[in-house]
Amino acid sequence: MSPDLALEIRLRTIEAIIYGVPSHSSTSTFNIDSDPGISHLSPIEPHKEGEIRFTGESKYTRQTEKSSISLTRRIKDVMDVLERTGGQDDGIKRLLDGYDQYLPLLQPGSETINSDSESLPDHTKLIMVLEASEDIKQAERGLREIDLLISKGVDGSGELEKMLPLKPEIVNAQKSSISRMEELRKVREEVNNLLRRYSTYTNTVSEMFIELHNRTQTLEDAVTRLERKKKEELESRY
Repeated sequence: MSPDLALEIRLRTIEAIIYGVPSHSSTSTFNIDSDPGISHLSPIEPHKEGEIRFTGESKYTRQTEKSSISLTRRIKDVMDVLERTGGQDDGIKRLLDGYDQYLPLLQPGSETINSDSESLPDHTKLIMVLEASEDIKQAERGLREIDLLISKGVDGSGELEKMLPLKPEIVNAQKSSISRMEELRKVREEVNNLLRRYSTYTNTVSEMFIELHNRTQTLEDAVTRLERKKKEELESRY
């Protein structure tokens, strides 16, 4: 396949992703070399608009109408759209900024099977290592701490043998702790109930006192009215 045709196919794919599939297509003619998958196809009549014609020639050719846009203009339009879109979307912006890094991942796989490390260029590997530098430093720090503990003999393997004979005492202590916690829970519930009853008793006494005060006030008012009435009657007689 010629480089121009490969570039044209990639640009058409990008245009389809960004603009969508157009409602019309330019008239194109492809002469494809003999291939096991299509070698049985015979030349066909002149194609209609938007169709592809396969022939048995040994070269790939492409003819476009005079009205079709030039390849340079289409590349410029695609670049403008990518710049505008990349400025609005962070993901596309990162993809465009690091396109050279991600290019091996975007290209279709080759026929030869290589490992991931062999398929990536050196500068991509370097960038990946720099991005993972913090994780590498933390892992190195953890390994150093482990080596330091092992060198001091406090890595835990020796101390475990000393702690195994104490297991029955630890189990008994746990059981006694559980029983004490249960006792404390019961005492706490009793105290809460006592406080609740005291609060209820206090509220009841307070309400009774208020009721007694109101009744006393009512009696005092009645006595005052009777005394005033009696005094008025005595004054009216004399």
